Amino acid sequence: MVGHVTLDGKALSATQILEVIDEENKVIKFNVIEGDLMKEYKSLVITYQVIPKGENSSIVKWILDYEKLHAGIPEPTSSLDALIRLAKEMDDHHHHGRAR
Repeated sequence: MVGHVTLDGKALSATQILEVIDEENKVIKFNVIEGDLMKEYKSLVITYQVIPKGENSSIVKWILDYEKLHAGIPEPTSSLDALIRLAKEMDDHHHHGRAR
């Protein structure tokens, strides 16, 4: 699957392979195999896990497992920032119009 993301104001593309869907443990894992993100990383795997916390809430845990092409490449903090924005947008969408 080809995806697009904006990091630090730049539109980037990434081709990902869906490697794992574990419904029992509520885990999804993607392996980024090509695209703009792979210009800096030898490997990049993104894992999402939903952890239920009571009847009406959950925690989402993200794991970015990556290997940089060289030591001068920055840590993927822009990717983490994008995931935080996505989580806020999803939360706003799911709680729109409801008191929390």
